[in-house]
Amino acid sequence: MVIRRPGLALASAAFLLLVSTASNVAAQGRPLTKDEEREAKAVTTALGNAFQGKPVVNELGLSWIRHDGLQAQADKNIVAFGLALDPSKVPSGKVFMIWRVLPAGADPKDKKVVPVFENFSTVTLDAGAPFIGRLILAPAGKVDVFIGAHELVEGKPSKAPISVLKQTIDVPALSGGELMVSGLYLFRARKYDAPLADIMEHPYGTPDEESLPLANPTLSKTEPLRINGMVFNATGRVTVEYAAYKDGVAEPFKKWAVAEIDPARQGIPDRVPLTDFEPGTYRLEITLIDKGSSKTLTESIKFVVGS
Repeated sequence: MVIRRPGLALASAAFLLLVSTASNVAAQGRPLTKDEEREAKAVTTALGNAFQGKPVVNELGLSWIRHDGLQAQADKNIVAFGLALDPSKVPSGKVFMIWRVLPAGADPKDKKVVPVFENFSTVTLDAGAPFIGRLILAPAGKVDVFIGAHELVEGKPSKAPISVLKQTIDVPALSGGELMVSGLYLFRARKYDAPLADIMEHPYGTPDEESLPLANPTLSKTEPLRINGMVFNATGRVTVEYAAYKDGVAEPFKKWAVAEIDPARQGIPDRVPLTDFEPGTYRLEITLIDKGSSKTLTESIKFVVGS
């Protein structure tokens, strides 16, 4: 399903698959396993305590990385979020998670408050890159995301403490507005050990590899500059132009353009070679031109090229 053009691979396969299964985001339909049922009791209690404002613990080092709007879905939006935790604190390598979305600042005394979205998952951690990507469905605006995590040990309860994280996010409006880009970041890819059973549990990437967002990207000349981003509210095909500026230099070090994309089914092209880039710090300027409305949008990302 990966759409390719000469020299470029468009990061769109996961999004195309996401479109076909978006109606299932709110309910995966599978029952809890016996191990998950055991962990769910403890995690649900911890999430309830967090909503009540009681003290919580984060002994697994759970941390929020980012969130990105992927697709408008009726009156709500599909949003991916990325987490990390300390794999050394999870000897079994597996974590049971529940994540719950509530209106931002909801009053815990209000018995009419119900979750906007809730889901669960058992995560098998990768020791080298403990990145966890999952999905929520929520209306545009501010919401509180509560995440509870507990080590899962098959066949017996774990003595590991529960981690609880609360994150307030602003869900972007992905339709009916101006030309915009969501989920713009640089990444490295990690191949999956086996074919994915459920792309819904790996919203960052494609069915073949996971995209690991880079917060402070430092890249070698031998690896490509990989870019992710989805375009919304375009009225026609979109031209994508790049310009890389080295720190302290007014003129671009390099400029290039790619063929027009169809934003309804393609993301911003990735895989830009760095072989001719000098070592140093750069600002990548990405200019989008909506051929339907002639509107222009410019976004920027910084990165470092090593020797």
